[in-house]
Amino acid sequence: MIQIVAVVLRNGMCGWGEHVVQCVFVAIRTIGNIMIVTTLLQFMFACIGVQLFKGKFYRCTDEAKQNPEECRGIFIVYKDGDVDSPMVRERIWQNSDFNFDNVLAAMMALFTVSTFEGWPALLYKAIDSNGENIGPVYNYRVEISIFFIIYIIIIAFFMMNIFVGFVIVTFQEQGEQEYKNCELDKNQRQCVEYALKARPLRRYIPKNPYQYKFWYVVNSTGFEYIMFVLIMLNTLCLAMQHYGQSRIFNDAMDVLNMVFTAVFTIEMVLKLIAFKPKGYFSDAWNSFDSLVVLGSIVDIVLSEADHYFTDAWNTFDALIVVGSVVDIAITEVNDNAISKGVSDLTKYCHLYLSFPMHPKIEMGKPIMDSGRSRVNIKVVFQLVTIEESQGVV
Repeated sequence: MIQIVAVVLRNGMCGWGEHVVQCVFVAIRTIGNIMIVTTLLQFMFACIGVQLFKGKFYRCTDEAKQNPEECRGIFIVYKDGDVDSPMVRERIWQNSDFNFDNVLAAMMALFTVSTFEGWPALLYKAIDSNGENIGPVYNYRVEISIFFIIYIIIIAFFMMNIFVGFVIVTFQEQGEQEYKNCELDKNQRQCVEYALKARPLRRYIPKNPYQYKFWYVVNSTGFEYIMFVLIMLNTLCLAMQHYGQSRIFNDAMDVLNMVFTAVFTIEMVLKLIAFKPKGYFSDAWNSFDSLVVLGSIVDIVLSEADHYFTDAWNTFDALIVVGSVVDIAITEVNDNAISKGVSDLTKYCHLYLSFPMHPKIEMGKPIMDSGRSRVNIKVVFQLVTIEESQGVV
């Protein structure tokens, strides 16, 4: 093993391999510091988990029994629900393979959560946990899922990406060593590169005075903010959809959907007049925006006509709603970097929030094929973590 490492290092010292190996050794010190911070955070969450879940993951093989005193003897189960195939099973009071009975066990359970392997099963056990040495109660503590979501965001998303980030930074710093004898610093070299590669921006300004009025309106900051407010109101209406809503509420939502679709259609028409079709569709975001608007119109037509193709169209309809606000601020105050940053952040936040709020998937129907109807926002979070994504699809 040592000989293999020696050969790799010796060969790696040739050409570009030398820089790679050097970067790895330089990054080890920084990665070690991150490992210490990550371990401390893991220990902190494990201590919290012990306080929340210690002794609460026990259950009987016979789900009708809730404590070890009752979990005795035998019971009958039916294979595949067939009453003609009864089977005798022994009642066993057992603990979960991954539990929070002590700090070490809790750290192991949380480590499996950070790997995204089987973490929804552990999440459901935590939600159903009732009391110490007492069997589970379905959806007893749904709010406890916040613990796992915060843990995944901090450890799995944030800290794990810091590892990759520091390795990239180390490579960049090592690359800068090649320019240590250069008279120009990094910013000056970037300015020179920008000056050499810069090209003038081409902006369409109509010469027709009537067309220019439309162009001036759609490019104004006020127009963009008005559309931003309308899009947020549309999102709010989508968020208000829920299972078991009244007929009046449902009709009101349908009317508002038509109103917002009409407004966005008017926006598209105004931009078509302002930029002309060639100029309008030359922008990829405008093309996407037109697809969204046309898709929304088709959705309304099919819904009102109660066409046989409506159910199949609903599959694409969810994507239409997600995309209906992608251009919240694509053209918003491009001269202001802060406004553009906030605009992009709003756009991506909406992409995450609009999908679970869509009325076609928010009507309380079970998405996972496990007999458990959970809150859809957690299902979307499972998609983000790649866990059971095939089952959701």
